[in-house]
Amino acid sequence: MAVYARDRGDGAIEFTFPRWIPGSYIIREPFRYVRELTVEDENGKPLKWRRSGVDGVVISARSPSKSVLLRYQVLCPELSVRSNHLDSSHLHLMPPYTWFLPTEGCEWAEKGGPVSITLNLPEEWSVASQQSPLASPDQLPANMALSQPAGCKTHNYCAENRDELLDGVFEANPNQLYSIEVQGIPHHLKLWDAGGHPIEREAIDRILSSVEKIATECFALFGVPNIDDYTVILHLTGTMRGGLEHMRSQTSMVRREAIWSDAKEEWRDLVSLLSHEYVHMWNVKDLRPKKFLDYDLSTEQTTDLLWWFEGGTSWLGDVICVRSGVWSEKDYRDEFKRKMERHL
Repeated sequence: MAVYARDRGDGAIEFTFPRWIPGSYIIREPFRYVRELTVEDENGKPLKWRRSGVDGVVISARSPSKSVLLRYQVLCPELSVRSNHLDSSHLHLMPPYTWFLPTEGCEWAEKGGPVSITLNLPEEWSVASQQSPLASPDQLPANMALSQPAGCKTHNYCAENRDELLDGVFEANPNQLYSIEVQGIPHHLKLWDAGGHPIEREAIDRILSSVEKIATECFALFGVPNIDDYTVILHLTGTMRGGLEHMRSQTSMVRREAIWSDAKEEWRDLVSLLSHEYVHMWNVKDLRPKKFLDYDLSTEQTTDLLWWFEGGTSWLGDVICVRSGVWSEKDYRDEFKRKMERHL
């Protein structure tokens, strides 16, 4: 990994990692996955740095340079919807687990602003993300330019501000990106199976049809959102389940049996999860308490509204499943019973 920051001030510059991520309400400490950090200026001169607190580093001011480059490795062993995971078959990249952010000592730390993102990925991989593609990325100083490994292709994106940067998850793998349009808004589906099992086209079409119906019902209830597109990242695993909402995307994870034609309960659970994370686009991502409008990701932000953040979203998500026609009324009753019995 590499992070380049320019327009630094005359003093030291501080970079930090988020300690938690919106939608995952617990301190995660992604900084623990960082190793082999080096820092240099635009002339290639190494700069001294030291740890700052539990989540950051402070870089020495002993340089007339106005730019700094951090190079480091990030371990990606944790397969979950909220973390980075990398193997020979895919990359799931969560920005809060990936990039240092300047928090003191440079213009961006004070004013914020756009961020350019460059990914070098295997040529046969395609990328799914809510981040905006960038045709002409910023040019780095010659000694700071990142090399492109053989057999890789460069993908460039732009985030308008800190929150856009941290919220924009990426999924990259060799699988096709499927797209449909719902009331003029493209909806994309990017699938990955942790065991490399093939995914039948019939199952893909069934998922796309369900997403279309859920989106249509949500638009009827909330209005058509002002977004360019929406991306569903779906991971199929042996035993794991989870979901995490983003402003214009989601990562959801279920057992691969959920897409089998005879797995009724597992399929209901998948549809419920997709609907839940989609509803979060309004409830939590758009409608949220004032204290959550500008997230402080360096410390816990407590709330007594989790019952509404998650409970209300779960209830409404399932109502939308039956109102949209993805579920029958019997499906709704059976799923409601299953969820109630889970808490007995």
